[in-house]
Amino acid sequence: MVRPSRPAARPSALRLYYAVVSMAGLALFGVLAARGGIAGLRHAPVAFWLFAVCLLVSELIPIVVPGSQGPVEGFVMSDAFAFALLLGWGTAAAVLVGVAVSVAADRVHRRPLGALAFNAGQYGIALAAAGGLYALADGHRPFHAGQFPAFVAAALVFIVLNEAFVRVALALDEHAPPHPRSWSLLEGVRAQALPAAMLFGVAPVAVLLAERGAALLPLLVLPPVAVYLASRGTLQAETRLRESERLKDDLLATVSHELRTPLASISALLNTLRQHGGRLEPAQREEFLGIAVTQSEQLRHMIEQMLLAARLRHDGGPAAPPTGPPVDAAALALRATQMARLAHPDRPIDLELELTADAGPGAVLPVRADQEAVLRILGNLLDNAVKYSPPRLPIRVEAQREREAAVLAVEDRGPGIRPADRERAFERFTQLGPAHPGAPQTSGLGLGLHIARQLARANGGELVLADGAGGRGARFELRLPLAEPDSAIQREAAAAPDPRRR
Repeated sequence: MVRPSRPAARPSALRLYYAVVSMAGLALFGVLAARGGIAGLRHAPVAFWLFAVCLLVSELIPIVVPGSQGPVEGFVMSDAFAFALLLGWGTAAAVLVGVAVSVAADRVHRRPLGALAFNAGQYGIALAAAGGLYALADGHRPFHAGQFPAFVAAALVFIVLNEAFVRVALALDEHAPPHPRSWSLLEGVRAQALPAAMLFGVAPVAVLLAERGAALLPLLVLPPVAVYLASRGTLQAETRLRESERLKDDLLATVSHELRTPLASISALLNTLRQHGGRLEPAQREEFLGIAVTQSEQLRHMIEQMLLAARLRHDGGPAAPPTGPPVDAAALALRATQMARLAHPDRPIDLELELTADAGPGAVLPVRADQEAVLRILGNLLDNAVKYSPPRLPIRVEAQREREAAVLAVEDRGPGIRPADRERAFERFTQLGPAHPGAPQTSGLGLGLHIARQLARANGGELVLADGAGGRGARFELRLPLAEPDSAIQREAAAAPDPRRR
């Protein structure tokens, strides 16, 4: 059944229309009830009440089908069960049960009292008119194949009246959008003809099953369940498709924006050198060339990030960790810190090794992992920390032993990441906005953390996110399982200076 939306403010004509339809329908309900309709329901068979339950369930759980502008509730499944009551037990029974179910469903859905009364009146009048035409067309009980034309005519009257009630309400509603031609009554009925024909066909089949025996009536559940599952699957597929299209649009916008910036800088610098290079001082030329090199390195880094993310996604999941000799995670943390200091000389980056109390000066953190992958993970984490940390506050790098794992952590003093966004931070092409006003704006493709986690899992570890010290900033921890130390690594570590604090 089509249920019109409630306008924000009803004009007088629309209020009068709602009142007339509501009172007419409820008066019809009262007349049918007074003429013995309710008394007759007391002796109704089990099949009748099964139809009534199906009608109620279909009203409480509407079928949702995809529309051009989003999900649209289906309305013909409950009508099919109402028509089964009409064919099997007459107009009075169908109207009484249909109106009662309409009121109950609207109460459950918490619709306003005015909408509840209008829906009940509209439904009662449409069912009564359809039942009257069915009787005039020599439709009687029990239903048989010869009465099929009368059933089709009655169903068409119900659809037209139900649609007409809604169209009149929309026409009287001052707040409704302009009615295009496709909103006409004829177009509305034509749009409903195919789904109505398919689902209204359940009514005569249901009545014939009831005549054969109530034990067959559970088969009636199959058509609505099939329609519900099919429509839900279609909606889910459409939702996924729209989300995929949105992600593609976001990807193109992000990539084009981020790649355009260094390309524009390089192009502008090269054009300046080409046109005015002879008039520039050597120091200016060197400055321009230095900026162009920096921008080209940034561009190369972004392209490498995209290629690596695509390769990791194509591989389809974590690979087996390396089986070669173990590497020293503490030495890798030191190397990554030194590289970050060179790349960001104006940023304070501290390294701290916290080993167990019984670990001597030459102790190492042996892990079986690809050292280039670990360096890339730490490099991405440090680049991320540089983006979000205020310039004067230090970035902290830690390498420590926790039970059977080596933990390499990068901790910043930036705005931090809300708990609700912590998993989303590792998604591809995700750029989380500042956590509070005044936080620094960031740039990039949103691939660094995604690549870092995928590389961590490919090496048998995990990358997790926690709060920084004192609840401020973000702390990323790379956790790798410890391996038995290799003697060569032990000898090299014993000869090296203690990097426990640098």
